[in-house]
Amino acid sequence: ADYIDSLLDVASIQSGYIKLNVSEFDLYQMLASIYPYIQDKLKARVVQFDFTCSPTIGRLRGDEKRLRHAIIHVLEGMIKLA
Repeated sequence: ADYIDSLLDVASIQSGYIKLNVSEFDLYQMLASIYPYIQDKLKARVVQFDFTCSPTIGRLRGDEKRLRHAIIHVLEGMIKLA
């Protein structure tokens, strides 16, 4: 179901139904902001999650909100499987 939803999202973006909010953002800050959320999700599990990333990784141009959501979605799926 998640795979089909992802394909539908891509199709919607390509057809212009979903507009991306493209901007330049600091990739490290975005990734670092996800870490506390994932740590909180892991409290009930015996799983360790470490975040290691250079603060100078750079900037990225794209839809920060959608990328953040996609990364969280992948990590939550991994937590469910752990």
